[in-house]
Amino acid sequence: WAAVGNAENAKAIAKQVGSMVLSTFSDGIDLDFEHLFEFNQIHGAEYDAFATLINEIRTEFDTTVTDGWMQSAQDALDWYNCTYNALEDWEKSGAYFYTTNMQYMTDILANP
Repeated sequence: WAAVGNAENAKAIAKQVGSMVLSTFSDGIDLDFEHLFEFNQIHGAEYDAFATLINEIRTEFDTTVTDGWMQSAQDALDWYNCTYNALEDWEKSGAYFYTTNMQYMTDILANP
């Protein structure tokens, strides 16, 4: 269990969510807030904090994530290529992690 508690915490959590989505190229997040009622009884402002959290996450998705998506994908592709190209030939034959992720980044870049 973890309460958001207030708008300041909600904004900080939303920034972290935006950063995680951007760095992992996920297509969203899953929010489970089964205990809103209990936390609102304890803190008295959990519903407001939750509403702030949702609005701030949307703002992060529309700004930080959207603005940085393509550059982050390009940076990741560059890193995968550089790291893969530095491998010995015998290492490359089993380096599916790199080739799979290079293709994934290429697909992301081709579909903004």
